[in-house]
Amino acid sequence: MNRRHRLTALLALPALRSAAVRGARSLRTLRTLPATLLTLLVLGSVGTAPLARAQPAQALPRIGVLDPAPASASTARLAGLRAGLKSRSLEEGRHYLLEYRSAELDLTRLPALAAELVKLPVKVLVVRNTPGVVAARAATTTIPIVMADVGE
Repeated sequence: MNRRHRLTALLALPALRSAAVRGARSLRTLRTLPATLLTLLVLGSVGTAPLARAQPAQALPRIGVLDPAPASASTARLAGLRAGLKSRSLEEGRHYLLEYRSAELDLTRLPALAAELVKLPVKVLVVRNTPGVVAARAATTTIPIVMADVGE
């Protein structure tokens, strides 16, 4: 197949034909169109391949739970939180990660645990009791805080 027949075959493709008719003003431009198009496709795919591999997988959003009670005493509350999220079609490990921190009844640990959750970073903090809310508010002004079992 000679050059003219190859060019005619390429121009049979609707996208190339319309591009050639709109943009080509001379036979020389028409002859270089397939080579230019091929060059752009190759350079484009080679140039973007390293970028595509370098992109990290999107991390799951984290929900931070700050609890003053021991972990063994909070299993029912955590199960309720997970069940509530599941009722909204959100599954742990697939749509979010749950980061649980317990002060083990030592309220002086709450500020350090709140700061740890903020550094992860979490998208929202779920906090029990008033000292936990105070610790969370001191740790962040940008992360939303959901309060539970809070008194005056």
